[in-house]
Order: sequence, then C-alpha cells, then structure tokens
Amino acid sequence: MNKTLLLTGVLLALTASAASAVGLNLGWAASAAENTCPSSLGSTANKTSACLSNGGASVLIGSAVVPSGLVQVTAEELQVDLQEAAAALSDWWHFEDGACRGKQPSPSTVTSSLAFTAFFDPLNDEGACLNYWQTAASGGFNYQPGVTGPNRARISAVFAIQGSSAGPMTAGMEYYCFRMVIDNRHAVAGTLPVCNGCQDGAAIAFNVAKFDQPPGAGDHFVEGAVNRQCVLWQGGGGLTCPGAVPTHRATWGQVKSLYR
Repeated sequence: MNKTLLLTGVLLALTASAASAVGLNLGWAASAAENTCPSSLGSTANKTSACLSNGGASVLIGSAVVPSGLVQVTAEELQVDLQEAAAALSDWWHFEDGACRGKQPSPSTVTSSLAFTAFFDPLNDEGACLNYWQTAASGGFNYQPGVTGPNRARISAVFAIQGSSAGPMTAGMEYYCFRMVIDNRHAVAGTLPVCNGCQDGAAIAFNVAKFDQPPGAGDHFVEGAVNRQCVLWQGGGGLTCPGAVPTHRATWGQVKSLYR
C-alpha cells in the first residue's frame, strides 16, 4: 500500500475551502479537560503517547466554519475516517462491541475506550470556537472497522437537539462539531487485557459534516479544510496528511438510523 498516496478528492476540497473560507478543522486538545478549538494555538496536529500507562486519555476535537443559510439547525451528521500504518487494524484500534477495546458483553461492565460526542461543557471552552451544541445534543455514533480497507475504520455519527431549541449559525464562524476521547486502557498489563498497537502510527480525518434543518430551510454539507482536516497519532508511522484516509461520504440515511 502506498502510505503517502494523495487523494485527488481531498486536494480539490482543500482548494475549494481555501477560496470560500468554509470548511472543517481538526486538532488534538491541549488537555483531556479542555475544549480546545482546532484553530487555536493550543491545538496540535500530532499526538504522541508513551503507551506506558492505562490511565488518562487523548481528546480530538472537530469543528466547522459554516456557510450562509443555516437559520435553524436541528442536527449534524458527521463522518470521520481512520487509517493505521499497518496491513490491518491492530487490537488498539478495534472499538466495536466485543472487540479488544470495545464494550464487552454483559455481565461485564467494561465500556468502550472510544467516546464520540457533541457534548461541550461551556465551562471547559478556551474561547476560539462557538459552542452551538453545548450539553443539549443527543444522538450516537457507529464505529465500523474495515471500511475501504483492512487497515481502515469509519466513525459515522449524528447529534440533534429539540426543534424548539434550534437556532441559526453565523456564516463564516467556527463551531464545535465533535469531541472524540480515546482513553489509555489496555496499553499495559493490569486488570484488563493488553491490546497491542498503541505505538503504531495512524492518521485520522474529519471528512464531512452535514447540518440539518427543517423542510424548506435546506441542509448544508461542509467539506474540505480551513486549516487542517487530518491529524496524526504517533507521527503517522509513514502516513501523511492529507490523503491518508478516504473521503467517500457516508450513506446519510444509515447515519440517521443512529438517532431515535
């Protein structure tokens, strides 16, 4: 596999977003307790972990600089893709139910090592992104390994608020979209089994956000990067941004099935 393959679709999206000043941003937070806006100085493009402890977590935050026409936003639908610098996903990147780092079947109380939400406590904001969803959005996500390749995975998610609480988003402003938390459990021997692969490089891309509105108002897709839409884990292990992950849109009907 050519680990430095540049995808034409990504490059075209980057060119378009540069001209329109509308697009996506992605970055590692300064700390697990802070909502670090991806365009702020505290946000980073690479996360390095020593993988020597089962405690703590890494937080990845996605945002969008939105277009005009968002007058009553009720929901967002998101697609995030991951690729590991290996022939196939290691146990570390298997978060699906029953997998090494996924939620374990009852009667176990072990939860997934991956959390993906639109929960942004205003008390933790550092100020650069607008916080539309705050703590009111509900919904869910699906982690699917093997999408477009054995060393890849896709997160599809939808989060929504009550229609009575919906309001506008200001064109050209940057808004929080998602908060992705990857904890360090299973890194070393302890009460839980070790899941190999923590030290492997990977690339993660925020590929598309769709903002939903009531019928007649129109839904809006946001794609391409404003600053960056792809980040690395452990330096990427030879993978580069952009281009390390696919950009195919999810089937939005399937994404919406996550939310009831």
